[in-house]
Amino acid sequence: MRVHDTMAVVVAALAWSALAGTGTLNAQDQPVKAELPVLLTSCGQSPGPERVKFFLKRLELDHEFVAQA
Repeated sequence: MRVHDTMAVVVAALAWSALAGTGTLNAQDQPVKAELPVLLTSCGQSPGPERVKFFLKRLELDHEFVAQA
C-alpha cells in the first residue's frame, strides 16, 4: 500500500507544478527567443553540463562551456 501512496503524492506534485507554471507563461508579453551560441555553465560540481554539452554537440548547435560564467 505504501507504493500506491507514494505514487499518488508524486503524481499530485507533478500535476500541481505543471498547473502552477502555466500562469507565469501566460503573463509574459513577448515569447522567449533562444539565440546561438548557447552559454553552458555549472552550478557547482555536478556532471550535468557535460551531458548537455554532449547533446548540443550531437545536435550540432553552437555552444560554449564556461566553468565560472
